[in-house]
Amino acid sequence: MKELPVVSIVGRQNVGKSTLFNTLIKQRKAIVDEHPGLTRDVVSYILNYREVTFIINDTPGLDLEPNATLSDDIKQVAFHHLQSTDVFVLLFEKPDIASYDYELLELIRKFNKPYIIAINKIDHKEDMECLPNFYELGQEFIPISA
Repeated sequence: MKELPVVSIVGRQNVGKSTLFNTLIKQRKAIVDEHPGLTRDVVSYILNYREVTFIINDTPGLDLEPNATLSDDIKQVAFHHLQSTDVFVLLFEKPDIASYDYELLELIRKFNKPYIIAINKIDHKEDMECLPNFYELGQEFIPISA
């Protein structure tokens, strides 16, 4: 039997990965809260969207700064899942790109797999004004409100 493709939502802590995951699967399977670092394991769900079935993963925040609060064990589990990912959804948030967003983008590029960049928390028309801040990425992105 052919394995299902894997899509992983990645980003730093508290950018809305779990909220996006729950929205896409139309359930509350991933814990969502204002406090960062609640997702400690990769949460997976088999999703059928427009007659395409795939596995979607919600991953822990992958803050790559030396003082990140994630333990090495949690990062190792997350990186193991990233290696088996077929497509990444790289989630950033308004109003600007954080320094570790660049590091994460470089990490994802090293996997040499397709990725989509989404800018989250574009909840109101005036939030669109911050989008030029993301043009320096040099590639297309999708504004969303998870």
